[in-house]
Amino acid sequence: MSHGIDPDQSYELFDANARVDALADQYNAAREELLSLIGHLSETIAHLTGTALPENPAPAEKGGE
Repeated sequence: MSHGIDPDQSYELFDANARVDALADQYNAAREELLSLIGHLSETIAHLTGTALPENPAPAEKGGE
């Protein structure tokens, strides 16, 4: 009787973990791109309307103060 994880399960877990890591990387890259596009859009709107952009405070840490 074996008490370990069989090799197929081990590979499946490793493969699933690698896919999760890849998805997290894609999410982070897409998030950064979206934030950049929002910044450019804000600048364009401010330029077209002749208004100044408000100062952006540093993002709050998750979890509150």
